[in-house]
Amino acid sequence: MSEQQRDPSPPDVVPRAKVRATERNRVAAVAAAFALCAIALSWPVADLGRPGAFDRDGYQRIAFNLARHGVFHDTRRESVRERASEQPYSHRAPGYPLYLAAVFAFSPEFATVGHGCVDDPDCEAAAPLRERVWRLTFLLGAAAVAVTFLTTFVLTRSWTVATAFGGLSLLLTPLLLTRDVPGFLAGLFLLVHVTLAAQTWRKPRIATGVLSGLALGLLVLTKAVFQYWLAGVALALAAGLWLDADRRRTLAPACAALVLAAWVLTLPWMVRNAVEVGHFGISGRDGELLAIRAEYGRMTWPELRGAFAYYLPTQHYFGLRGLAMRWLEPETFGYARFDRDNPWGFYRRAKNMAGDVAEHANRIAPGWRSGDQATGDAVLRRAAADLIRKDWLKHVALTLVFAERGAEFQTRRGCSALTDPADQRFGHLIGWPLGQACQIVPLGPLLVFPFAGLLAVVAWRRRDASLALLLLPAAYGYGVHAAATHFIPRYSLPLIPVLVVATALAVHELAPRADRAAARLGSLALDAVRRRLPAGGSH
Repeated sequence: MSEQQRDPSPPDVVPRAKVRATERNRVAAVAAAFALCAIALSWPVADLGRPGAFDRDGYQRIAFNLARHGVFHDTRRESVRERASEQPYSHRAPGYPLYLAAVFAFSPEFATVGHGCVDDPDCEAAAPLRERVWRLTFLLGAAAVAVTFLTTFVLTRSWTVATAFGGLSLLLTPLLLTRDVPGFLAGLFLLVHVTLAAQTWRKPRIATGVLSGLALGLLVLTKAVFQYWLAGVALALAAGLWLDADRRRTLAPACAALVLAAWVLTLPWMVRNAVEVGHFGISGRDGELLAIRAEYGRMTWPELRGAFAYYLPTQHYFGLRGLAMRWLEPETFGYARFDRDNPWGFYRRAKNMAGDVAEHANRIAPGWRSGDQATGDAVLRRAAADLIRKDWLKHVALTLVFAERGAEFQTRRGCSALTDPADQRFGHLIGWPLGQACQIVPLGPLLVFPFAGLLAVVAWRRRDASLALLLLPAAYGYGVHAAATHFIPRYSLPLIPVLVVATALAVHELAPRADRAAARLGSLALDAVRRRLPAGGSH
């Protein structure tokens, strides 16, 4: 028997394996290059003080108490253990405080600093601690850029699209980091969750499902509003299994692994809150947020009409917001009650417990203000829900108003904290692209939302559950903020990475159609020219 007869394998197996290995190496190399560039763009803010975060002081107090005393509590007192009468209940989700506490616990200088020094950006003793937090955050930012590139490449197999949108993520990530670190972390966890969920559906593996579920669990622990997606993803997967009967047996174990992993990570914390304070959930801020939303619902119908102009996105461009406000502004009220700093405005009345929701809460439970936080949140939830049900039509209209308000990528604070130091220390080579990104980012919603809608249409027409799993968590986050909160623009920051990937996929879908359309137009133009030429030839 000849050598060729003894070798039953096809002759192209080894070359194909080498091609796949070469492509994997190229993809890994480009992803690593993007990650290194992300670190270089973020480095100018390494010594600018505390990491950017809304409600930063509260997060840092919780992290300090976790690392120093092992107690989850938002208090400035050092002797937390002596305050046994207070329940460990907080408006904050535990994810970001746990992240900070882990950095604190492994920092040698933490043992010698107190609350005041950690909170004070001018306190030199805590400067190494703050820089260590920044460095770790930079690494996570680099990971986010690399994941964006990898996700786009895996889903499109297009070097052009993946590289272009990896570059877009490279410009956006430093802005998100300096704007709001908890929001950035939530965006990273959301991107990893949806990427792995889509890949789990395309190539069912239990390990991929577990990793997607763990990313979802981390997302829920970081942004409590996604706790309801724990049930939503289970329903979405169940619907997909019902529609795809042929693959049901193969898909079911991986889908079950995704759901179980997410619940295993989040359920202990929710049970802890139920046992400690009687509230089964991630955090206790939902009562306050619903009360603010219900207070906005006390506006008049003319005010609601004017709200569409007041919350118009891209307000700094084209003068559209000013024109719309002058056109829609009723003569009877102006826009004073929309001002968040106005003590008699909707927001401050709700925050100061001096509005209609608080008055209704007084009628429901007269002593609710002197009770614990869990009781107060429960009463506020009930009072806000009563007012929303009573005036439900106005709240339906307000959902459209706040959907408009949230459709703005508000990163200007990140721009001011990053572009000037980058330009001064590293010159225009780094400062100029960041400055251009700052100008483009506010226009982002005009680009990404139409493309995301187009991708949703593609997913529906193809009955592609993997694309649905990519889009649905972002759609849920956007919808629940519009329907149940006053949707300030920073709430949409965690959605940006997923929307960037969705835009990349939509562009990839459109590219062949654009090529065919261009070819068709060229053919029609050529035919028209030929018809105009004299019969028998041309000059």
